Amino acid sequence: MNILVVDDDMIIRMVLSKYFKGKNFDVTISENGEDAYNQFLDSQDTFDIIITDIMMPIMNGIELAKKIKEKQPNLPIIAITAGDLDQIKGFEQFFEEIFNKPIELAKLHQVVIQLNPNGTIQYPSDKPHIF
Repeated sequence: MNILVVDDDMIIRMVLSKYFKGKNFDVTISENGEDAYNQFLDSQDTFDIIITDIMMPIMNGIELAKKIKEKQPNLPIIAITAGDLDQIKGFEQFFEEIFNKPIELAKLHQVVIQLNPNGTIQYPSDKPHIF
């Protein structure tokens, strides 16, 4: 499985990259939404899941998710944020799951595993869960 990790915080990028590489995932990292979107366009159909921060310079995670869903609506996107969840209100449909920082890596890993190739979660609700 190939994961694109997007966060302006280098430590978060490195922790997530090291964690998922240690679980035998292929990981690509990006520091902002614009760079991530360009990586997505350059390698469309390569990424199986995207994990993105919400608050980032240049292009935030909501804008990134909107643009990606226009091109590939079934690609699962997980939001991670240290900010107030009110910033995501009205945009939940672009994310399969939402995690508050600090992230519990084992729970994030479990959600990544539970994502199906068609982008749905094996949960009873179709609303994103907030962890």
